[in-house]
Amino acid sequence: MLLESKVERLENMVDILKNVGGIEDIPLRKKPYLAERFYNEHSVHLICETLDIPRGTFYNHLLRNKKDNTWYAKRKEELRLRIQEIYDENRQIFGADKITTIMKNEGIAVSKEMVRKLMREMGIGSVRQSAKNSMKMNVKNTRTILINNLTHTHQMRFG
Repeated sequence: MLLESKVERLENMVDILKNVGGIEDIPLRKKPYLAERFYNEHSVHLICETLDIPRGTFYNHLLRNKKDNTWYAKRKEELRLRIQEIYDENRQIFGADKITTIMKNEGIAVSKEMVRKLMREMGIGSVRQSAKNSMKMNVKNTRTILINNLTHTHQMRFG
């Protein structure tokens, strides 16, 4: 009885290997896609053992890596909508830091990095970035002018 089940298991493994081809050359990140083809025909244990992938990796692939159906993709889309709303409500002035603060005040758990990444993907950004840079230049120029004036005044007095 035990021997028959082992033989059946090995026959199933051979069946999987015949359909896949040489698995040594296939990178690990592609193996779960191959394993998915046999998911309804064989047990997960058998598929994973045959293709030499951890079962956890295969289950993660099944539950998380479907690009259109994941919780993550839905959450990103919800965040995108809210980011756009906040951005438009504030005359397209707010950057990632302020948008993150508003979202946290609303009870939405999100990081600045996530908001920044989504804003970049959406092609939006703070209008004020250039204003900050020009302000820095004005301060720098003003400081230079003041120093030059003081030097000139000092030379005129003590000349």
